[in-house]
Amino acid sequence: MDGVDDDVVNLIDDDDLFTPSTENTSVDGRASKGGDEEGNEERDASRLDLSAALRALYIRHVVLRYECETLRKPLTLEQNSRVEAALEVNDDDELVARTFGKSHLRITGKDAKTTNPKTWLNDEIINFYLALVAERTKKVFFSTYFIAKLYKDNKDEYYMYENVKRWTDKLGYDILERDKIFIPVNQNRDHWVLVIVDLPNTTVSYYDSLGEKDETCTGNVVRWLEDVSEGRGNKRDEGRWRKEYVSEPRQDNCYDCGVFVCEYAERVAMGCEIDFKGSDMEYIRRRILIDVLEAKS
Repeated sequence: MDGVDDDVVNLIDDDDLFTPSTENTSVDGRASKGGDEEGNEERDASRLDLSAALRALYIRHVVLRYECETLRKPLTLEQNSRVEAALEVNDDDELVARTFGKSHLRITGKDAKTTNPKTWLNDEIINFYLALVAERTKKVFFSTYFIAKLYKDNKDEYYMYENVKRWTDKLGYDILERDKIFIPVNQNRDHWVLVIVDLPNTTVSYYDSLGEKDETCTGNVVRWLEDVSEGRGNKRDEGRWRKEYVSEPRQDNCYDCGVFVCEYAERVAMGCEIDFKGSDMEYIRRRILIDVLEAKS
């Protein structure tokens, strides 16, 4: 982690995918007359609003279903060739992926090789991939370094809000007004988990593919949220947050945790079902790498 840019990886934009049509068309083809004209216009407008809302909802459903299906799409022969070439790079320091985004993330041959089967994904791959997910979904993703700055050694007494305060202060928007925050966590330097904050529902979810629960981690995330809220002039209330621990699906080895984190994050951010299995890991690893290799600078 030495020499890492301090910026938290996050990419935000308008969450609206579609704007309902405002086209003014007649409902029954007849013009209103007399004193009923205003009432009819209001009813027509309401019907148009409902029709537009239903149309937008349907389009969202179709697009979401298509996007979720792409997560299962096999790699092409050309993509598989690119993956193999990246995995066979002899020089560990050779740049295999373009720099990406404001944080200038880079992927070397050494990083790419961590997507090999039975290998622990490193933080460079995870940060790069989650930045891609953030760009696609317009959600808030923090880097793997956020929790490491927030508290040390998995202990409450080493909680240090001042270490991350400047990150939230310089974001350019109120973090508490977003819908979800995704936080990858390196537990004790040997296991990856994912924390997802659902702000509208005041829920902190802990995704652990080994099925463990870490109340120190979720507690410190709640503490951070309330520190931010208190800084906005709000009354502190840590008790309003609900914590949940998600343990399915599970890994059946000691090296796929980072892959699970990437897949958890992408599916939740996209609104897809979490229906992948441990047997999908080899394919998901290759999909992660090809997405990284095809990223635009």
